[in-house]
Order: sequence, then structure tokens, then C-alpha cells
Amino acid sequence: MGFDSSALQFYSFAIAALAYLLLLIKLVLQKGQLNAFYMYLAISFSVFWCIIEALSSLEGNIALYFKSISEVLRGVFWILFLLSILGNLWHQEQHLRENRKIYYFLITLLTIIFAIEILEIFSSFGVFGSPFFGIYTFYNKLIIDVIILLLIENLYRNTVKEQQWGIKYFCIGLS
Repeated sequence: MGFDSSALQFYSFAIAALAYLLLLIKLVLQKGQLNAFYMYLAISFSVFWCIIEALSSLEGNIALYFKSISEVLRGVFWILFLLSILGNLWHQEQHLRENRKIYYFLITLLTIIFAIEILEIFSSFGVFGSPFFGIYTFYNKLIIDVIILLLIENLYRNTVKEQQWGIKYFCIGLS
């Protein structure tokens, strides 16, 4: 009786996709969500990422080529969600100039990351001969994860002291 890690990976990500989908349905049915559009996008791309990860565990599946970009898209949409929340906080505190600088910097950085991921997909299909962006895709994911952690930290720090207890577990969960 052997252990099949690909089946475990498939079922784990399929269950995670189902959980994200149920969360998305629950949130869509609720009314009055602040920044709901970006939250829906982030959760939707988390569902997409789980499905790609589950399918890539199967033998000979083309989804394997899209693992990296699905992870990047998931991270990008979580960044947009966090920026929408932080944008509201910064707007209330009249930090509009710094807000624009951060948006421009992050949009430029995320565009470069996305372009590298697209080039890696083309490279995987043999357009450029052999894959040569592999190490950059690792750094892309690392940069996105660090940006998300910095935004979560900024969200917690910019929240009023009396309300930090209310978002503590939200911040831990997103981390």
C-alpha cells in the first residue's frame, strides 16, 4: 500500500478551492461589504490558483505551465485588496501624495513581474528555445510575498489602536 503524493496534492487543493468558493459565495450573499470588489477578485483568483495547483498534480496536464502565473495573479489581487483598504486609511489621514507614490511604484513593479511570468510561459512552450527565466520567477514570488507582508504590517500599524484587536486575526490569517 503505497503513498501517492500527487493524489494527496490534488485532493488538498481541490478541498481548498471548494473552501475558497464557499467563502466567496457567502461573502457575495452578504450586503454592505467595504472594498468588496477587490476582495471578491482576490478570493476568485485564490480559487483559480487552487484549481491550477490541483490539476497540475495530474500526469501530463497543461496546467503545469500556468502554476507560476496563477500564483503571481493570486498575489497581485491580494495586494490590490490590501491597497484598497490602505488607500481608504491613507485618504482619511490625508496622505494622498505618499499614496500615489506607493501605487505607482507597486504597479510598475507588478507589471515587470507579470511580464517576466508571461515570458516564462512562452519560454516553457519553446518560443525562446529553452526556459531561462526560472530564477526570476522564484524572485517574483518572493517579492510578492514580501510586499503582501509589508502591506499587512502597514494595515495593522495604520489602524486605530482601539480597533487593532478587531483585525489582529485577519492580519495573522492573511500572513
